[in-house]
Amino acid sequence: MGLAALIYGLIPANIGTIYLYAVVYIVVVSGLGIVISNYSDTMQQAMFVMFFFMLIIILLSGLFTP
Repeated sequence: MGLAALIYGLIPANIGTIYLYAVVYIVVVSGLGIVISNYSDTMQQAMFVMFFFMLIIILLSGLFTP
């Protein structure tokens, strides 16, 4: 946020909303990790399942394809 304000002059309207959504995101991703680790027998299985979910999340986020 500091670089965006410094370089482009973009100042967020409400910083509290950004922090609220960041906290919600962290809680959801941590919960997903806990659920996957709870149902996996080995660390390798947990890594493969997490890779599968993260691949889907990245592809659906619009990062590579609009």
